[in-house]
Amino acid sequence: MMTCSLTDLQIAIGEAVRAALSEALPGKDFFTRQEVAEKYNISLGTVHNWMNSGKLRGTRVGGRTLFSALCLHILQRLGGK
Repeated sequence: MMTCSLTDLQIAIGEAVRAALSEALPGKDFFTRQEVAEKYNISLGTVHNWMNSGKLRGTRVGGRTLFSALCLHILQRLGGK
C-alpha cells in the first residue's frame, strides 16, 4: 500500500488542476468582467447578476473585478454558460 503526505497530495492536486486548466483555458489565468461577458456571449448586467447571486465569484484587484480561470471552468462544468 502506497502512502503520501498531505503536502504531496496537495501538490499533486494542484498540478492536475493547472494541467486541466491549461487545456481548457490556454494562456489566461484571470478574466475581466468584459472578457467573461464576451466569452459567454452575455451582457455585463448578467455578469453582475451572477456575482450577486453567488453563481460567479470575482476578486477585486486595483479597482477591477477579476475572475479566475478555475472559477470559470467550474462554472462551465456545473452547467453555467
